This record gives sequence, C-alpha cells and structure tokens, in this order.
Amino acid sequence: KHRQPDFIPTILVPASVSSLLQLFNIREFLERGVYIDPPTLFVDEETGAVNVQENKPDTVIVSPGSFLDTEKYTVAYKMFRVVDDPQQVKNWQHVCACIVDGNEWQFRGWFPNEPAPVPVSELFQRLCGFLPYLEEEKLPKALQQWHVKPLPLTRRVVKSHAHILQASVFWERLYTFLETHPFFKLFTVPLD
Repeated sequence: KHRQPDFIPTILVPASVSSLLQLFNIREFLERGVYIDPPTLFVDEETGAVNVQENKPDTVIVSPGSFLDTEKYTVAYKMFRVVDDPQQVKNWQHVCACIVDGNEWQFRGWFPNEPAPVPVSELFQRLCGFLPYLEEEKLPKALQQWHVKPLPLTRRVVKSHAHILQASVFWERLYTFLETHPFFKLFTVPLD
C-alpha cells in the first residue's frame, strides 16, 4: 500500500524568455518567495546590452523547504525537477504540474504517446496548472478558460513580500493536488 517513489516529480515551465516564471528564476521564487523579473536577468544595467545567457540549465531541482507543512500531507515528495523542454520528459506519468503563460502552443509536444493531442481542458485534470501574471496588467484570458491557479506577481518593490505568499500558495495547491491524484497519492514513504 505505501510505496517509496523511485522518481522525482516533474514541473514544466515555459521556455520563452518573456515568461514571468522560467528556468532562470523559478528556484528563487519557489524556494524563497523572491520574484526576479526576467528582463533584469538578461539586460546589463550599465550598458543596456541584452545578454540571454547561453548557459541555461536543462533542469533545476527545487524543494518546498519551510513552505511545506509535513504534518498536513501524506505524499512523500520533497524534491521536484523543473524543465522547460517537453523532450526532457522521459515519463509523462511523472509530470505533476506546469506553469503556463496563456499560450496554447506551449503544449505542443506534451504527452507525445497519446493518439491525439490532449485537449487543454483535460490537461489540467492530469496536471496542476499555474498561470503567473503581473497584477499591474490585465488578467490573461486563459484564467477564465483554463482550470489553472492564478499567481499574481508584481514588479513593485514595495509589494515584493506578496511573492512569499504566492510561493506558499503554489506549494499548498501542488501538495493538495498530489494527495488526490490517482498516481501521485500512492507514494507515501519518503526517500531517505
């Protein structure tokens, strides 16, 4: 009945450099509740030169750390693998969540072994979906159409503490999803 996972669950993020949450800033956000605006990662403040780093990692490993209330959940996951390329996914059964940017083309190449592309409506029954957006801008249309959790972010420094709350919301929603998911809920024995 109780099983130990022999895999690290996967979270997919957008590959676009204009996406609010991506491989370059996802660890800071999920582990510390710190949002780093992507343009600041790529633009040299002194020269204004754009430098999209060539040394983008293939994978980032994140863990909820103090955001996780271990008393509250029975599933055993303590680490998650974040990728932005669906071809990096060896086993789609291990994908538990995705961060989306509101564009359907982001889902191209997802679940490649299915006989037909998975409709977006069904996608968010299989995966826990999150849609980050800047609260200074208008709400993305996808928020009304897709079953995803909104993650309001801001560029305003005075409100930057709000990102800690959003990181907490992310982990809370993800673990609640894992607890009820037919596959992920089976693994309740932690890896040492």
